[in-house]
Amino acid sequence: PTVNTVRVRQDWLEHRITQAGSLSGLADELQTTVSTISRYARGQAEAGPRFIGSVLTTYPVEFADAFYVSTEKITKIEERRVGKECRS
Repeated sequence: PTVNTVRVRQDWLEHRITQAGSLSGLADELQTTVSTISRYARGQAEAGPRFIGSVLTTYPVEFADAFYVSTEKITKIEERRVGKECRS
């Protein structure tokens, strides 16, 4: 099974980190944590609604310039979570 999710565009993120001077600088601009920015920079996290909202209200950027929709295989842990949400 697969699921559609939102990911941060790596080229956009690398540009923003450079412009901010560091991961910490970007975290400050977006009012989030360095560990959150680091997870996105390593491609380990889906873009959540708070992060997406912060990006879109902080920078003059369109959604498609900073994010993309990715179709990914569901892991066993995600399969249980998605199944539980569908039963609610």
